Amino acid sequence: MKANINGVQVCADIKGNFGNSFDNMFIYGLIKRPSGDTYYDNVHMIRYTSDGKYMMAIFMENTHLLTKQFPYELPRANPEYCEIGSFQLENQQKITPNMCSTCPDNYWHYYASFFPSQLRFTADKFENGFFEGRFEGTISTGSGKNAIVRDGRFRIRLAMMHSDVVVP
Repeated sequence: MKANINGVQVCADIKGNFGNSFDNMFIYGLIKRPSGDTYYDNVHMIRYTSDGKYMMAIFMENTHLLTKQFPYELPRANPEYCEIGSFQLENQQKITPNMCSTCPDNYWHYYASFFPSQLRFTADKFENGFFEGRFEGTISTGSGKNAIVRDGRFRIRLAMMHSDVVVP
């Protein structure tokens, strides 16, 4: 994962120490309720800079990734129910126990959702488990500090996991 952020090229290509492939996961299945089954999926893509100072992450929910035609963009007209995504750039030297990306005292962790006024996300393809695409726009700290993201790119092999959730 890489991007030009406020004119500085940032490359995050180191996996974290997460279990169960959490940092490159595509989990999908059914939420099974007495009232009927509902499809769900989640995508996690998390990488660190080689010096360990920054983490870049893209999280997505209810993409219906297995049914999409590419390119696939967010935001878009007529999204799936609860189809959302976000990008995070976290300063790993400023991790605190009560870290809050949107709190007014956050001056160092940037966040944005894939909304028209924030970030645009384009998935170019999903083949042989590799998910790749682009992102660009504005990210912000909770204190209101903005950064401009240009030419953001990712190519990550996703671990695919099927998991149904039973809700009594």
